[in-house]
Amino acid sequence: MRGFKLLLFNLAFLIIAGCSNATDSDNRDVPSQNSMEFSHNNQDFQIIPLYEELLEFTNSAIENPQETQSAYYTKVTQPLQGYAAEQDINIGSTYNNYLVPSHKLLELQNNIVALLNNQETINTSIKEALINSSQQLTGSEKTIFILPSNPEHTIIKNMNGVGGYTLSDNAILLLLDPSFKVDALKYVVSHEYHHSVFMERNGEKTYTLLDSFIFEGKAESFAKKVYPEFSAPWTEPLSPEEEQIVLNGLKDHAESTSWDLYNDYLNGDYAKGIPLWSLYKVGFKLTQNYLINNPDMPIEEWTYIDSKVIVQESESDTLLVE
Repeated sequence: MRGFKLLLFNLAFLIIAGCSNATDSDNRDVPSQNSMEFSHNNQDFQIIPLYEELLEFTNSAIENPQETQSAYYTKVTQPLQGYAAEQDINIGSTYNNYLVPSHKLLELQNNIVALLNNQETINTSIKEALINSSQQLTGSEKTIFILPSNPEHTIIKNMNGVGGYTLSDNAILLLLDPSFKVDALKYVVSHEYHHSVFMERNGEKTYTLLDSFIFEGKAESFAKKVYPEFSAPWTEPLSPEEEQIVLNGLKDHAESTSWDLYNDYLNGDYAKGIPLWSLYKVGFKLTQNYLINNPDMPIEEWTYIDSKVIVQESESDTLLVE
């Protein structure tokens, strides 16, 4: 769960079709997108970017703005569905939440080309993170889809240019802004990898609010173990007063499955005194407290421990789960 200098292009010279190369107004080549497949310790991985698919959408939407929604479906959503079907990749039931067309089409085009020109760094960083993560916790095969983030999604710059979503036990979606930081990219991949391994046993279960806090806290704790030098802004501690408000709310609504409540603690609700990313900040602290009290427990074991057990042994004076 981050600014950058835009590349300026003359749209009249930007012609992208399928997997062909394109040139910008300075006649510099725009590389084709590159997928990657590799194995490590008998675990298979693949990285599938959707840069060209999104470029085709932008070209179509600029030419026919009234068909923006349908163009996005045929140029981006359907190809993703097709990759998943052809390769038996489970993309879960929530992927459409993250496939939303942008209306800042020229800015998005510039961002896509910037990412294409940096894809070697992107792919090698993701590969490193997957290998390092799988050495700590083994799992099944994983597919990483890469999608440039919409320019409207400005909060991603506060997240070091990287957003991540675990779609299922074997599929992860990364949203990237050209401002991304390599260390943040690796950390987020590790975080989402942990989610995907957890889901191998639990699937798309219904999460209570408490489960959601600990689900994120476990993934943050895992990523921090793999990349201890990285400090995620979404896990910076709350003030004691803020933490008390969040813990009190969590105590009152621990068993709730309300998406509205979940979003309050994820995105913040300042009217209620709930800061941004409280879900991550408090979930991480509770899980870390548990791990401090159980320093010799293997990762695989604490990955699957019930949320209530984590909280009971986290030594929180405020939140006691019966």
